[in-house]
Amino acid sequence: MTAAYTAFAASSAPAPFEAPEGDPDRESHLVLRAPRGERALWPVFAPVPGGWGTEFGPAAHAACVTHIETSG
Repeated sequence: MTAAYTAFAASSAPAPFEAPEGDPDRESHLVLRAPRGERALWPVFAPVPGGWGTEFGPAAHAACVTHIETSG
């Protein structure tokens, strides 16, 4: 393992699909929708995959989770 990988693996940074630490209201995520209707919680810093579109956001992680849970 490289020193950079070891430092990253040991860091306490949240995974990209988790709520950010320290600022829960930060507009950190999107809700994406695929042509077949699948939804995905997606971090704003990552490019939207081909074929997917933004359905909701950017918004706070919790707002995106609520959107997925409450919209049909």
